[in-house]
Amino acid sequence: MRTLLLCLCACLCLFSCKKEDPEGIFIRVRNASQYPLENIVFVDNPQHTYGALSSGQISDYQSYARASYLPSVTVTAQGEELPHININDMPVAGLEPGRYTYVLDVIKDNRGGNRLTVSLEQP
Repeated sequence: MRTLLLCLCACLCLFSCKKEDPEGIFIRVRNASQYPLENIVFVDNPQHTYGALSSGQISDYQSYARASYLPSVTVTAQGEELPHININDMPVAGLEPGRYTYVLDVIKDNRGGNRLTVSLEQP
């Protein structure tokens, strides 16, 4: 009986504990392209470096300050540094505190060259 009561108390303690998300904006990067991506850098204030990601890989979260800036991204795919693109429709300043994922994809443009696309998803 004592063991049962102890197990019941332990279960209640475990299930009643609520994991709270830390306050702030946390962003990670997912490589949705078929190519490995290298030198992934979000240029903002301050700069966030995500390094390299294999196809389908997701980075760790990084903390972003809530400021009024528009980030941009640079990346290398297939040994080619892709043009720096501004992420005008996804300002960090407009994000509510939480966890987000920038999804990077490399597609072929009309001339057969690589072009980077970025979208934002909230898990």
